[in-house]
Amino acid sequence: MASIRQAAKKHTRHGSRLPPGFCRRDHQRLTHLADNQVHQISRQLVNLALDHHCQAIAVENLKGGRPKAGKKRTPMKARFHRQLVTRIGSKAVEVGLRCVAVYARGTSRYAFDGSGPVKRDKDNYSQ
Repeated sequence: MASIRQAAKKHTRHGSRLPPGFCRRDHQRLTHLADNQVHQISRQLVNLALDHHCQAIAVENLKGGRPKAGKKRTPMKARFHRQLVTRIGSKAVEVGLRCVAVYARGTSRYAFDGSGPVKRDKDNYSQ
């Protein structure tokens, strides 16, 4: 990404547009690298769930959410997350697990083991 940004700085002046197909090979390479990462991460997560005898895999439902990095025309993070969720879902179904999308808001209020709300200390945030 940094090399593409550097090349774009050299080729544009005063808001001129980049030519179609600019740094096409670099973009393709980044896309393939991201796809490979999605494949490896999803496989590791499903294998981890199988090793711990889980019945389902929960993912955050981030529909309509925007990635924090990048100001404009940077859908790579959002695309990565969408691909990861779909790959986890398809691989989970293959091995007999369910994939559940949960609403992200308020999930950190409750304990991971299902015992109820977490009691937090107002003075010491780490507790």
